[in-house]
Amino acid sequence: MNRPMSLRSISLSTLPILAGIRSGLRLVIEIFAGSSKVWDSVGCKRPLTVSKSLSSELDVGDVPLDGQITMLVSYSRSDPVDPATKKFMFSVVFHTSVAKELMKFSRSDLDISIVEENNIPPDFR
Repeated sequence: MNRPMSLRSISLSTLPILAGIRSGLRLVIEIFAGSSKVWDSVGCKRPLTVSKSLSSELDVGDVPLDGQITMLVSYSRSDPVDPATKKFMFSVVFHTSVAKELMKFSRSDLDISIVEENNIPPDFR
């Protein structure tokens, strides 16, 4: 039984790679429902806010989600649309039928790229 939900924002705790945003690095977040992309940060008109502690908040509006959801997080120093320039960091998968109003994931819930293991702190959420 599917239970639709809305995605309104994405928060990332301290993530050292975000220091690069000031020098042109772009964080790329893609959200899929099943195999269909329903949102990405490349086309997002709202800026990613990065605090001094390198945590971030992104207001995504009101994105309807239903079924199996996959969030892919990558970064790029040049063209964030070109798959050849994106470096995959991690993904997380969940189903809306078991989702709560506020979803929180810890480092152990993520599928982390082996190349990026050291870039994601143990207390990341």
